[in-house]
Amino acid sequence: MYQLKWATIIEVERFPDIARRLHAAEDAAQSLDHGDAAWRTAMDEIRAIMDAARRAVLSPCGLCG
Repeated sequence: MYQLKWATIIEVERFPDIARRLHAAEDAAQSLDHGDAAWRTAMDEIRAIMDAARRAVLSPCGLCG
């Protein structure tokens, strides 16, 4: 499980634009109130990026395809 988690992070970091989106969403999620709609948007963005990266790690095409 640890290897999958680490590989997912590496997959995100391979693509600077995607990594920037993830880090911006993480910053927003940390600074916004949980009742704020923008917090939910940030959390959805984090989940979408991490899910796509996990799928990419588990498939041969990666995030680029």
